[in-house]
Amino acid sequence: MNTVYTYYVKVDEEQHQKSEPMLEHWKRSWASRGWNPVVLGEHHAQAHPLYGLFKNAVSKFPTINVPEYEMACYLRWLAVAALGGGFMSDYDVVNYSFNASPVPAEMKIYEVHPELEAVTPSVVAGTSAGYERVCAAFCAVKPEDIGYFIDGNAHSSDMIVLQHLAHKGFYAATRTVRQYGEPEWTEAPLVHYSNDSTIGTDRVHCMRSARSL
Repeated sequence: MNTVYTYYVKVDEEQHQKSEPMLEHWKRSWASRGWNPVVLGEHHAQAHPLYGLFKNAVSKFPTINVPEYEMACYLRWLAVAALGGGFMSDYDVVNYSFNASPVPAEMKIYEVHPELEAVTPSVVAGTSAGYERVCAAFCAVKPEDIGYFIDGNAHSSDMIVLQHLAHKGFYAATRTVRQYGEPEWTEAPLVHYSNDSTIGTDRVHCMRSARSL
C-alpha cells in the first residue's frame, strides 16, 4: 500500500481543537482510495542528519505567521526526505478519487494556479533525493532575495520560496488539486480546503460535508 504523509505540530489549543477532526477526515479520505495515511512530527525531521543545519537556515526567513507554524512547513520536507521520499499532503486536502500510485518524478507539485502561474505545495510527491534537493534550495536562498511583503512586512514561506524557484528546474507541476470553490472543484480528485478558500464558512464542517467521500 502506498503511503501518504502529512505533518502536524500543535501550535496552540485553539488550533489543535480544529485540526484534530481535519486530520481524521484527511486520513479517512486517503485511506478510502487505497493509501496508507501517516501523520509526521518534528521527531521525524530530527532523524535526518542535516536537521540542525536545516532548521537554523530556514529560521532566518521572515514571517508574519506564528513561527512554529512556519517552521513546520519547512521541516515537513526534511521529515519526508528522512523517510525515503513519497507523497506528502496538507491535512486540509481531501482525497475524492486520487488512487494510490508510485512516485512519478524526483519532485512533483500537484496544485498550480494558472492565472498566477504559481504553485501551492498542498500535495507533492518525490524521491528522497528530490526532497533533499528542495531542502538544499531552501537553505541556499537568501531571505532578502525573495522580496515578498504583506502590508509592508517582509514574509516568506516554503510556498513562496518554491514560487521563487519556479524556473530553476527543482520540480515538475500539474494542476490536479483544486481549491474549494474554484471552477471544477466538485469534480476534482483532490480538493484543498485552505484557510483562504473557506473564509466565511465553518472550515471543519465545510471540509467534512461539502462533498461526500
